[in-house]
Amino acid sequence: MKVIIRKISWENPNSRGIPRDCADIMDYFNRAIDSSSYPLIPRYNKITINEIKNIWISGKDKDITYVAYDPELDKVIGSATLFVKKEKKLGELNVTVDPNYFNKKAGAELVRAILEEAKKQGITVKIHTSVDNKAMQKIMEKLGHKPSQKIENFKEYKDKIIASCFDAYEYVINP
Repeated sequence: MKVIIRKISWENPNSRGIPRDCADIMDYFNRAIDSSSYPLIPRYNKITINEIKNIWISGKDKDITYVAYDPELDKVIGSATLFVKKEKKLGELNVTVDPNYFNKKAGAELVRAILEEAKKQGITVKIHTSVDNKAMQKIMEKLGHKPSQKIENFKEYKDKIIASCFDAYEYVINP
């Protein structure tokens, strides 16, 4: 299995008007939520086309998104987006991988690509992950990072996209 890490393509819209890469992300993420493959993501609901348009596509000129692409299947099987705040010196990282590709290095390579790009652009990266998310903790440790703090009842996204608060580790990676 060969996976290619590349910047997201904003081209090739599908019949629903979203780029094919975004459609692939939406597809595997929503399948994973249905199957309970992502018990550590306490979302209210599936990713919608409006969310893709209003968050990913509208932020494409300031945010940084890389995808893991499987050329044999001709589809995106993972993504990492650094949502950069207006001041452009701080970003929050979000990583998702198709459950069929867990433990196959796609997540680690996506995080590595984002951290390298953030460093080039002088952006500090924050990562919040559930204390139960051992896979992300393993990736961060492998890349040489330790949590800067533990946050009890993390609720930064409460009432936006998540259903509940959770205990989280915060990683802060300076350029």
